[in-house]
Amino acid sequence: MLLTKTQAIIRLVTVDILFTDQEKCNLFYRYGEESKGELAPTLNPDKELYKKLESINMLFCAGAYEGELLVGFIAAMVTPLPHYTSIMGATIDSFYVAPEYRKFGLGKRLLAVAEEKAIILGAEMSFMSAPIDSRLAKAASLFGYRPTTKVYTKKLKC
Repeated sequence: MLLTKTQAIIRLVTVDILFTDQEKCNLFYRYGEESKGELAPTLNPDKELYKKLESINMLFCAGAYEGELLVGFIAAMVTPLPHYTSIMGATIDSFYVAPEYRKFGLGKRLLAVAEEKAIILGAEMSFMSAPIDSRLAKAASLFGYRPTTKVYTKKLKC
């Protein structure tokens, strides 16, 4: 489907709402397929862990909605940074906009809502990782992120 405009709105949502709403359009599956890397396992989110982190204000979610349809989402964790006394950091855990809704600024709007919420929760820095050469890796600098580290992955168990 080729869209020429969207009326999508961004709103903070609970883990329960995000998990329920994504089922209508299989958004987690689409996200998993696009973001998987050579060593990454199949996406299998632990809803109970997400809910536990949410209950202690260490995780929050936002969704982009076209009417009642979830077309994008972001989940972020705000945690202390052990290397730096008294500094909190936000880590973007999951970030996805359905391909047919890209080019409308929804990713930028989702990220802005997440960064605002992270600041309210005390974060001074935000971290985002992306598969090498992915769309997100290419767009990160447009969102004001810059490469500072490379993450290396090694599979330890077969």
